[in-house]
Amino acid sequence: GSYNNIVFVGDSDSSPSSQESFFRDILLSEISSSKSTIETKNSNDMLSVTIYPNVAEEFATLESLDEIEDISVYSINGRLIKYIPFLNSSKIKLDVSDIPNGLYLIKYRLNDKYQSKKLMVKH
Repeated sequence: GSYNNIVFVGDSDSSPSSQESFFRDILLSEISSSKSTIETKNSNDMLSVTIYPNVAEEFATLESLDEIEDISVYSINGRLIKYIPFLNSSKIKLDVSDIPNGLYLIKYRLNDKYQSKKLMVKH
């Protein structure tokens, strides 16, 4: 919205009134909070992937607003367990039935950027 119509009441010769300071603080707060909200959405939402259920038994679903290009599953000590290329889908059902119980790192690629999340597998 526009803030052009805010009128301050007070002596024009004196220093800024408490009312002016009050409105200035509100405006600065709104500008700051809306700016950080926009930055948060731009930087995080585009690369956000949800993995569920987490603890997975047979399958885990990876879901994103953007297409997931590929997935790698790593053991907690860094060994590549599974690699699935050329997915290009925003929702993927990952079969973990052949993976032993444990904690794994799921590395995925969105918009040519890699990120990772942890997944617990327990049969």
